[in-house]
Amino acid sequence: LTIFFMFIFAKVLDQCGLTTYLTNWFMSRKICNGRPWVFTFIFFLGTIVVSGVINMYGGIVILWYAMYRLFDDLGFKRGDGYVGYMVGGIVFISTLSVFVMPFLPMTALILGFAAVAVPGITVPYGAWMVIGPVFMLAMVTGYVLVGKYLLRLNVEPLKNAGDRYAELRQQKMDSQQKFGILVLLSFVAIVVLPTFLPAGNGLKALLSNYGGMGAAIVCVCLACIFRREDENFAFGKLVYQGVGWDLVVLLAATMPLCAAMESPDTGIVATVLGILGPLVSGLSPVAYLAAVLLIFGLTTQVVHNMVLIIAFMPTLANLAMSFGIHPALFALIFAMMMQTAFMTPAASAQAVMVFGNTEWITNKQAYLYGTVFFILVLILLLAIVYPLGVLLF
Repeated sequence: LTIFFMFIFAKVLDQCGLTTYLTNWFMSRKICNGRPWVFTFIFFLGTIVVSGVINMYGGIVILWYAMYRLFDDLGFKRGDGYVGYMVGGIVFISTLSVFVMPFLPMTALILGFAAVAVPGITVPYGAWMVIGPVFMLAMVTGYVLVGKYLLRLNVEPLKNAGDRYAELRQQKMDSQQKFGILVLLSFVAIVVLPTFLPAGNGLKALLSNYGGMGAAIVCVCLACIFRREDENFAFGKLVYQGVGWDLVVLLAATMPLCAAMESPDTGIVATVLGILGPLVSGLSPVAYLAAVLLIFGLTTQVVHNMVLIIAFMPTLANLAMSFGIHPALFALIFAMMMQTAFMTPAASAQAVMVFGNTEWITNKQAYLYGTVFFILVLILLLAIVYPLGVLLF
């Protein structure tokens, strides 16, 4: 339901011309002229803000629409390496961006798990204010470098885009686009305000019940009401034109399979812990961390990530203390690794979005880019996040 209404919400913004305006804004920056990879870098930084601070699923769909406009305008087509790279990259980076700040729900949830798993520990939220942004910047930089130097993607159509879009630097928003901004800000307000309102506040209690799906429904209703004279904003038309039904059906079919695999009756938790104990005995802290991240990172490609976090993280965080690793730092690193579940269609809801988007990305590309991103995050967590965390935690 969340993804269903996010599709409709994104279509509202598209009908307002906001996705076109945002695409033109990115492409018309002088710094992007003749620099396709600079544009890619800036776009992914925007992805962190939109998906991390506002809403992950909404951000993915909105940014996808923006890129579709770009692909169509510049002549990119399905099967092109850069197309699949961007479609997948938006999902990958959006998914990890939920950890960029400690006040975001996912980070707060994981730190809460750590506090319960290891009573009495001090959770250094301030340290994550440094580590989160540093990791995200490194992740975007690494993904861009991989695309440019390792995958050597063809970005020729983007090289001359700066000259084509130069006249758009002075473009002003029209009334429809301004309305789109108001709709988007309304969505942001509903999603973000509960984080900052004091406990016991009636508005906080009300808005906390909305979440991303509720905010999308409210904004879609507002658009349908205030633009009721415009047939493009008729609800039925928004659903018909905006919802990616292949993706919705694939996601619905995947969830029961995940539930079956996660059942306690399968004995997965007990079996995995029994195997892991002897394997990590006598390892160094970095080696222990690497072993756990690799084993569970591969496991989450076929088992739902939140189940692994809930089932294994408390035990593994306590075990990490014996290696001298702060349990809260371990919990966050472990959770971030679990968020790289993109290598198979059954890995996560976000993986379903990538593999289900057959109009713009091939299955071969989805497997390739999901694997590349998995390896990239594993390296960054061990080489940057863990050493920095040891200094700050």
